[in-house]
Amino acid sequence: MTSPSFRLIIDLMQIVLCCFISSATVAETYRTELPNALDDSGWNLMLDENDIQVFTREWPGSDFVAIKGVQTINSSLSNILGNFIDIASFPEWVKDAEEGYVIEPFDKSQARKIYLRMNLPWPLKDRDIVSGQSVNQNTITKIVTIREWYEGDTLPITDGVIRIPRLNTEFLLIPYEKNSTKLIWQGHNDPGGLIPSFLVNWLIENVFFTSMTTMKKRFENPEHFKSVDWILDFEQ
Repeated sequence: MTSPSFRLIIDLMQIVLCCFISSATVAETYRTELPNALDDSGWNLMLDENDIQVFTREWPGSDFVAIKGVQTINSSLSNILGNFIDIASFPEWVKDAEEGYVIEPFDKSQARKIYLRMNLPWPLKDRDIVSGQSVNQNTITKIVTIREWYEGDTLPITDGVIRIPRLNTEFLLIPYEKNSTKLIWQGHNDPGGLIPSFLVNWLIENVFFTSMTTMKKRFENPEHFKSVDWILDFEQ
């Protein structure tokens, strides 16, 4: 005869198993496609300061929120893109960036592979990003679209460094005038490792805001002017 305590344990195990199966069944599939960058519906405005807006939204299949930033940079398309694709200079102005380099240069379709290592403070482990990157321009509107995606299998893992396992980012550069460009930056990434999602979601707004502020200062500084000859600048 089964004892009451043993029977209780069996019942509890069945309940837990049923709950596990149920949650696994209704678990959302990870969304791989980013929303229309020009559409703010579905996003929650979390910060609006110094002409920079930062939005977040829940992301299907992940505990980490997606992030979106909007701002105007007083510079040309060519200069902004020239600075943005100069991955080797990122340690000069991107917080925690330690090393950046091109793995494979731009091909005929303006796509390439790049590497970036982030030196994070203790107790966090360093992260690195291996990504594909493409640049396309609408020759009529002059809008430039930059997309980045995960290419982590391109390089071997470095001991003591966590490879970011998921990357999906998009940048839109929309020219208003020759030296006035709207930047929309949106994406969903997974930092990997054992960083709690609630902590990342709590900190990401200020981290993103700081990154956009630093980006604006860098791109508007005449000392760091660059140009890209295959991009069409705005013409009145």
